[in-house]
Amino acid sequence: MGYAFISYSTQNQAYADAMRELFQRHNIDTWMAPYDIPGGSKYAAVITKAIRNCSCFVLLLSNDSQASEAVDSEVELAALTFKKTIITVEL
Repeated sequence: MGYAFISYSTQNQAYADAMRELFQRHNIDTWMAPYDIPGGSKYAAVITKAIRNCSCFVLLLSNDSQASEAVDSEVELAALTFKKTIITVEL
């Protein structure tokens, strides 16, 4: 079975950690930076691969995530490049 990729602004770290914990309590595997990025890896390459291989993409939507270039890039990869299902959670 696949995993849910969690995309969020670091300004919303506590919410992202809570979402990850909730999923894990319900036996749903997750992928979330920085926890799942191996030391010494190139962030962009690892994140691209993680989005490509995820079962769904969870966007934690906030003013901060809407202002984040990193989140914007992740959403673009998920939606346009890899045609992933995007689940939006408004904070």
